[in-house]
Amino acid sequence: MSKKHAEERLKKMKVNRLREQQQVSNKHTTLAMKVILKERYLQRLEQDKAENLQFKKEQTLVKEETMQDNKRRIQQQLRHRALVQAIKVDEDIKKKAALDKSRRIEALKREQRRQETDASKRVIQAEVQQLMKFQHKI
Repeated sequence: MSKKHAEERLKKMKVNRLREQQQVSNKHTTLAMKVILKERYLQRLEQDKAENLQFKKEQTLVKEETMQDNKRRIQQQLRHRALVQAIKVDEDIKKKAALDKSRRIEALKREQRRQETDASKRVIQAEVQQLMKFQHKI
């Protein structure tokens, strides 16, 4: 029985040793997996930081482009408004000039008619005077 007992004990020791080796191996595997997972996590963090930085740079560029586009659009609107205003002012000046010209023409025509009527009055007066002189002679 002692031989049998010793063999069983030896088997138990072997099983325990194998179990301990398996547990140690499992611990090493677990630790290795934790290290690998931690490295992956850190790599992902670095990648996320790089992506966020790139995204922020792109957002900044888009904002700057948008601001430049807005400035250009506003400047175009201002130029267009100034051009429209200049055209209106030019048209107003032309209208006033045409109106002044027509008023001057009308004034000249009135003056000419007045002078013509004055001249015709003088002619009539001269004819009346001649007729009166002629009548005195008769």
